[in-house]
Amino acid sequence: MNDQSKEGRNPSASPLEKYFQHYNEKNLLPLHMPGHQRKTEMGAALPYAYDYTEVEDLDNLHAPEGVLREAMNRTAAYYGCSDCFYLVNGSSSGLQAGIFTLLEEGDEVVVARNCHRSVFYALSLRKAKIHFLLPEFWEDFSCFRLHFPEGSEKDCYREFQRARL
Repeated sequence: MNDQSKEGRNPSASPLEKYFQHYNEKNLLPLHMPGHQRKTEMGAALPYAYDYTEVEDLDNLHAPEGVLREAMNRTAAYYGCSDCFYLVNGSSSGLQAGIFTLLEEGDEVVVARNCHRSVFYALSLRKAKIHFLLPEFWEDFSCFRLHFPEGSEKDCYREFQRARL
């Protein structure tokens, strides 16, 4: 049974976190990667201490068999799913994978006009017919809000009945 609640995080460290803590105790300098090299000057709230690429002694995101496979299985159980796959290459790859999974070539889809550009690329590659939904503009901050004008979603259902929303 799941030992975490969706309302809050379990105060004890997960097996994956314990694994990284144990690895960090070795005090290895990660010269194989550029950038911050797990520096923590930006604050303890940022997870730089657990920023790893595929290095010896660690599992591999592309073919997880150990602690990452266990963590994915725990995540799947937590959300009631049969499988879980952690992203490789960031959110863009996840958005693209989701679009390719959900849409057939040539499907109609309704998307927010201000969505992430990787969504446009994936829809283009899927040869989707795109219908745009424009969110409300927030005058005070000169940007679009996260929600849409009242009734616009119902209008989309009526106007684009074959589209996926």
